[in-house]
Parts: sequence; structure tokens; C-alpha cells
Amino acid sequence: MSANMNMIFEPMDLAVASPATVSRCGMVYLQPHEMGWRHLYDSWKNTLPEELEEEQKKLLDNLVEVIVQPCIDFVRKECKEQTPTEDQNLVVSCLRIMLHLFEVFRDGTYKDADKKVKASIIESCFLFSTIWSLCISVNTEFRRPFDLQLKKICNGEIEGLPKLKNKILPPAFDRGTIYDYRYLPEKNEWKNWMDFTNKENIDKFPKGSIVQEIIVTTQDTIRYGFMLEMFIMANIQTLFVGPTGTGKTAYIQQVLNQQLSPEKFLIIEVGFSAQTHCN
Repeated sequence: MSANMNMIFEPMDLAVASPATVSRCGMVYLQPHEMGWRHLYDSWKNTLPEELEEEQKKLLDNLVEVIVQPCIDFVRKECKEQTPTEDQNLVVSCLRIMLHLFEVFRDGTYKDADKKVKASIIESCFLFSTIWSLCISVNTEFRRPFDLQLKKICNGEIEGLPKLKNKILPPAFDRGTIYDYRYLPEKNEWKNWMDFTNKENIDKFPKGSIVQEIIVTTQDTIRYGFMLEMFIMANIQTLFVGPTGTGKTAYIQQVLNQQLSPEKFLIIEVGFSAQTHCN
């Protein structure tokens, strides 16, 4: 059993147990929609850095309360996904990314920072984590509507929904979509993904390059490559999904073969096809 698994045996005897109950060791299975996701957040808060004070945890509670469920509702009611997800999957992905970004509190980067700076970092970490979990599983054509929806939620422009205590959207979002920017917690600033390219050497391919192995630098190659590398370093399991021929394998191989240190990582590729059998 892994560290996040628990086994509970509740019945004192089997006098009124059905064969099905016995076969499940007394466990009762619940549908995901009956469980919700809030218990996952409540449990996750126990893993937060000790450097976060109670006031900052309440700020995080407010962010989660206002933003998470409306985003999930938008995914379910207004969008389509290439691969179906469960609400719990989206929330856990958000929490994992956020916990990784919160490492700046553990390593002492903001040890002497004032409360306003720490609050700004928490808000931005949460926002970036939300974008790349709750807002990223939808098909491409729904990203622009989701961009507008998240901005409305954060600005308190949707009637009937609770409002945030502070304004959390960075000014940069006025010049593009929520998917166009990366947050740097160590500097507490947002930058466009294209700012992370070396414009002098961009797409200067050596002579003799094989056409099918050339990857032209785009915003997608930069942000997907960064996210995959970050997930690997943070031990976050990753799944790239999309239609055939959209570059999933190329993005992954570029990170594995060119961006990871061969001294620390050993790459083992396993291929599957429609003919692959479980044995």
C-alpha cells in the first residue's frame, strides 16, 4: 500500500454481511460524484509548508472556495474533453502543482518577506496551478471561452457566485489569455512563454537534419516542454492526450532526450499500439 492509502475494517462480525461485502473485505465503494473533492483539499492542507501561517491558509481557503467549483462546473456544462476526467482528478492535479510551487516557502526564499508579498505569491501559485489543471483538460476550441470565464470568476463578475477578497489576476492577462503566461514563484512575476526562448539561436537546425526529427519552436513546444520537465522533477505523473499527429510524442521525446540530465535520468521507452496485449 502506498502512503496515501488506508484500509479500515469496520464490521465486528459477518452475521449480517452479504457475500459481496465479504469479497470486498468489508469495504464499501462510493461513486466519485457522491464523495466530492473537498475532503481531498482538507487532507492536502496537512502537507503545506510549516512557514505558512493561519492567515495565509485562510487566504488559500477563500481562493479554493470561490474558484474551484465554478471551474469544474464550466468544464462539465460548457466544454468537451479529449479524455474524460473526474472532478477529483482535476482537483488533485491542481493541489500537486501548487504544493510543488510552494517549495519557495520551504527553501527560505521568502523567509523575511512581508505578508503582502507572501499573499501575492500564494494567489499566483494557486492561479497558475488552476490554469494547468482545472482549465487545461478541455479541447482547444474551448480555451478562449474558459479564459474569459476564469477572468470573470476572479473579478467577481458572475452573479450568484462568491467574490474574492483581493484582485489576483496579473496585469499581463489583459494582453493575452491565461494560457500565454508562466509564473515564476522565485521572482514573483509572470512572463510570456515566448520570453523563455533564445531568439538568436531559435530554430537554427544543423545541416543534415532529418525532416521528421525537426521540431519548430512554438509557444506549445515551450510551455508543454516546461510543464513536463517540472512534473518530472516534482514526481508528478503526466499524461499527454490529443488527436493523432499533434506532436505529443515529439514534445515528450524532446524533453526526455534533450532537456533532462543523462547523469540523473535513464530513459526507457515502451511502445503500445492497438495490437498490444496485456500479456
